[in-house]
Amino acid sequence: MFYKERAQIFLCSLILKTINLLAHPISHIMMSLHKKGCQMSRLRFKSQFPSLSEKKLNSMVAQNFYSYSIYYLEIIFLPFMIKFIRYFINDFDASYSNIKECFKRANDKGIIVTTAHFGNWDLGSFLIASAARECNKEAFAVVESIKPNWLFNFFKRIRKRVGLEIIPLNKATAIKSLKELRNGNVIALVVDRNLTSHGIKTTFFGRECIFNDGPSILIKKTNPKFFAAGLYKSNNKYQVYFKEIEYNVEDSKEEITSLIIKHIENLVKISPTQWFIFQPNWIGDDYS
Repeated sequence: MFYKERAQIFLCSLILKTINLLAHPISHIMMSLHKKGCQMSRLRFKSQFPSLSEKKLNSMVAQNFYSYSIYYLEIIFLPFMIKFIRYFINDFDASYSNIKECFKRANDKGIIVTTAHFGNWDLGSFLIASAARECNKEAFAVVESIKPNWLFNFFKRIRKRVGLEIIPLNKATAIKSLKELRNGNVIALVVDRNLTSHGIKTTFFGRECIFNDGPSILIKKTNPKFFAAGLYKSNNKYQVYFKEIEYNVEDSKEEITSLIIKHIENLVKISPTQWFIFQPNWIGDDYS
C-alpha cells in the first residue's frame, strides 16, 4: 500500500510539472492570438492597482494568461485529477468535511454557491457536487450558451462528469432554479459577468458595472443557505475557499447584490492573476 501511494503521488507530481511546463508556450500563443483579451486584462489590473509600473503590469498580464493556460490544460486531465483529488488540494479532508457539514446544516433548505471565473472552478464543482450528493441533494450549475456548439457541448460534458446537472441560461433559467432551490437542492452560479439584458447598476472593483440581478431574486424568493466559493493555486496545489454569506432576506435586491459583489471581490483579491475576465465587463469597457 505504501508503494502504491508513493507511485500515485509521483504520478500526480509528474502531471502537475507537465502542465506547468506546457503552460508557458501555450500562454504566449494565447496572448498573441487574443490581443483584445490582453487589453482587457491590462485595463482590469490598472483599475485594481493604479500605481503599478508598466513592467509589473506586463508581468501580471503574462501571469494571468499563464494561469488561464493551466486551467485549460487541467481540463484535459480533469478525470485523473478527480480520481486522485486529495493529492491536488491542500488539506483536502478538512476542506471537504467543512463543505459537507455546511450542506448538512442546511437541512431541507436550498443552497446557492456563488463563484467567479477564478482558479479551477470546474474542479471545485466536483467538491460541491460530491458534498451535495452525500447530503441527499442534487447539484445544478447555470451555464451560458457559447459558440461554437462543440465547445458548449464539451464544457457541458465536463460539468456532467464532475456531477453537476446543467441549467442552460435562457428564459426558463429562473423557473428551473427556483424549483430546485425549493426542493432543497444546490445551485452553483458563476456571477462575475452579466450575460443577460438586464441587471442592477452598481460598483465592482471601483468601477460601474451592470450586475446580474438573478442571484438576488433567487435569494429573496427562496431564503437559501448562501456561500461564496473558489479553488485557487497555492504552492502548486489548490486551496479551497468556502465561506457562508450572512444576509437579510428583507434587504433590497440592490443591497443583496452589493453583498455578493463584496464577497466576490474578497475572493479575487486572494490571487488577482487567477481571475479570468478577458471580455468587456464594466461600463465603458471597449475592445477598440
